[in-house]
Amino acid sequence: MPWFRRSLLIVPLAVMLIASGCGGSGGGSSKSSAETWADGVCGSLNTWKSSVTDAGASITGGSMSQDQVTSAVNQVKDATSKLSSDLKGLGRPDTESGQQAQEALTKLSSQLDADVDQINQAVEGASGPTAAVGIATSVGAALSQMSTQVSAALSTLDQADTKGELNDAFQNSDACKQLTGSGS
Repeated sequence: MPWFRRSLLIVPLAVMLIASGCGGSGGGSSKSSAETWADGVCGSLNTWKSSVTDAGASITGGSMSQDQVTSAVNQVKDATSKLSSDLKGLGRPDTESGQQAQEALTKLSSQLDADVDQINQAVEGASGPTAAVGIATSVGAALSQMSTQVSAALSTLDQADTKGELNDAFQNSDACKQLTGSGS
């Protein structure tokens, strides 16, 4: 179980670290469509991070039953499916690199969907007294993979943003400031 608990607690921190380019100073009173898009990306990540953190907190402590682990796993699966759906729904930001940004999020969404399938297989194939440990290990590996995938997507966004339009939007986004802890 320790691996699963650590993964559930580490992934939100990893998301915060890899998204650290999203925060910063700046601001104006009106938002561009790129800022609205950045708010959508970071808002979705905030919601996911919160759900995954809550799932991890729900199974910390002493001995856990398979039902407790399964409930936490379902919370992670639901949050990840919602993140994937939300990212797909954002569409293309109105920037020069908008198409690449949309493609990066579409790819990430597909990867997250595959990760949820991987978690489903682990849960469906688990039985017996060690099932909770097997499920936890599989979910921990999937969460680590998700963290890497989110990092890669954000790196792709950064590389595609040659004019800095998305970077500016992320820096001005209240949701991104909340994600990185640099907002008020």
